[in-house]
Amino acid sequence: MPALPPAVQLVLFGAAGDLAARKLLPALRALHRAGHLPERFTVVGVDRKEMGDDAFRALAADPAGGETEAAFAANLVYLQGDATLPETYTRLAERLDALAPDGGPRPDRVFYLSVAPFLVSHIAGGLGAAGLLADADHD
Repeated sequence: MPALPPAVQLVLFGAAGDLAARKLLPALRALHRAGHLPERFTVVGVDRKEMGDDAFRALAADPAGGETEAAFAANLVYLQGDATLPETYTRLAERLDALAPDGGPRPDRVFYLSVAPFLVSHIAGGLGAAGLLADADHD
């Protein structure tokens, strides 16, 4: 298996939706259990639905629970925001920077869009305008 990057931030747009709850978050949880995610792995859920970190963690929770479940949940955070508004991306950039580990290179960032097709161009434009698509090696 190839080496894992030292730190990854996965931004999940549409995090409060059915696809995230039924498929994406359980798949990430399974990868975490199997040790296939970096030690410093953060999922930042973004959606327009109002909820906090704890509610997002509950959405992703495995009913079986356990120590592994708690370790996975600790990596989940939530940002309420409208994908069509520029301030969402400013707040996202601030949150990602605050979550980055001190010292060392910036974490790799992955953006997953579990949204309606009409939002894709809004999200791509917002990420670009906020400087979130810049190559970490060329900041």
